[in-house]
Amino acid sequence: MTVPGGGLNAIPCISAEDVGEITAQVALRDDLNGYRLKLTGPEAFTFPEAAKRISSISGKNIKHAAIPLIVVNIISFLLIPFTPFLRFLYKSLKMLNNFPPDLAESVPDEHEKLRKLFDYVPVSLESETMRRMERGLL
Repeated sequence: MTVPGGGLNAIPCISAEDVGEITAQVALRDDLNGYRLKLTGPEAFTFPEAAKRISSISGKNIKHAAIPLIVVNIISFLLIPFTPFLRFLYKSLKMLNNFPPDLAESVPDEHEKLRKLFDYVPVSLESETMRRMERGLL
């Protein structure tokens, strides 16, 4: 698992299936006017934590390796005339690596709100890892 910047700050994670299920339920309801929802899974992970958990589930040794953001910064700056997208990618990675810890700490509470408002079974890191192993993707 190679992560630009290291990914040492915990970030909220949610599966695409969960987002789709919640969105479908929101579209069918008329009691959520004015609600602002933070979509998140049950936990926030750092990339090293995620690699360790995936390794323990899959039995494969997944190593976490950090690419210094300075490398991405220099390359993106040099390539601005040819592809400005890399600059936006660098800025996104910089934001991701500086995710606010207080937001990551509130993930369990935000997830609990979602579970009370919507009827769905969230996809966990464990279940997604198992699904990918069954399909030969991991």
